[in-house]
Amino acid sequence: MRAKSVKHVEYEIINVLVNDGWRPVDHIHLRRLFEKLVPGGSKGDKVAFKRWDTACKNLRTIFENLLASRVKFLPEDHVDYEGAQ
Repeated sequence: MRAKSVKHVEYEIINVLVNDGWRPVDHIHLRRLFEKLVPGGSKGDKVAFKRWDTACKNLRTIFENLLASRVKFLPEDHVDYEGAQ
C-alpha cells in the first residue's frame, strides 16, 4: 500500500500509535509501515518519501500543540509543569 497523500500517511501513523499502544517496539511498527508506504525507502519512491517526511513533520507540530495545550493540567510536581497562565 503506497502512500497516496500526506493525510493518508498521517492517518496510518496515528492509527499505529493509537491502536497499537505506546510500547517499546512501536518504532518497529512504524518502520514496517514506512516500508509499506514508501517502496524502496528514502532511495526509492521519492514522492512517497516526501509525503512520509511531510506527514511526520505535520504530526510533530500537532503533537507539540497537543502537549503544549495540556501542560497547565499537569501535576505541580511534574517536570514540565508551568502552572495556570
